[in-house]
Amino acid sequence: MYFFLAAVADQNGLSFYRDSTLTVLLGMTGQALLQARDELLAHDLIAHETRLTQVLSLPPPGQRRRSEPGEGLMQLGEILRRATGLPHSNEERGLP
Repeated sequence: MYFFLAAVADQNGLSFYRDSTLTVLLGMTGQALLQARDELLAHDLIAHETRLTQVLSLPPPGQRRRSEPGEGLMQLGEILRRATGLPHSNEERGLP
């Protein structure tokens, strides 16, 4: 499942495949899909929200991700800010 999601993800690792589509394409039952997703989440290989999965890079050996903002699924606004090089907040932009 990880390799499939990596293959179909966009440049930010985002995949918009629905569970029903994934089960057909991967030849899995719904239960097997949920179990595979849970395992990938437990190993910090993906971030998942309803209708959206982000493939995360493999961490260096022996290191786990921390559960802090920015360490998992990124919000679309943050992706766009990074892509355009804009500051993150009004304070960084020098706005009141």
